[in-house]
Amino acid sequence: MPRVIVFSFLLIITGCGFNDNDSVNNLRHPPSMYAIIDKQKYSLETGSFSWEMKNGGTTKAIQTDAPSPNQIAKKLDPIKVEDNSDIEFTADYNPEIVVYLWDEEKRMEEIPSKNNQIQAPNKGKVIYEVIGEWSNGEAHYTFVVEVK
Repeated sequence: MPRVIVFSFLLIITGCGFNDNDSVNNLRHPPSMYAIIDKQKYSLETGSFSWEMKNGGTTKAIQTDAPSPNQIAKKLDPIKVEDNSDIEFTADYNPEIVVYLWDEEKRMEEIPSKNNQIQAPNKGKVIYEVIGEWSNGEAHYTFVVEVK
């Protein structure tokens, strides 16, 4: 009889395992996104997002709107960087990311990233939009860098 109890207990523990998707599904909004530059962590400004929260058989959806990245950038202090510095992006629950370059008026181009990293420009002030995508939604983030 004790073996049956132990076996049942092991089955329950195994069946109730923790995984990242369960955790991200319980969030009420997207996680914060950060840029790591020269071993320093910088918080990115959250813009618009769409997010779903699952609770049993019901789903609650949130859709927000925010100014465009070039408008958000007007109120941000640029992060001072060396030319060609590596910029790494991090957020909880490992989102897929896409990075775009903006000018003062519009989205210009997608910036290729590898392992959630891009390289800073070699001169000037640059506006970036980072889009993080999780299993239950996506969020847009903005930050500005200025090469020293």
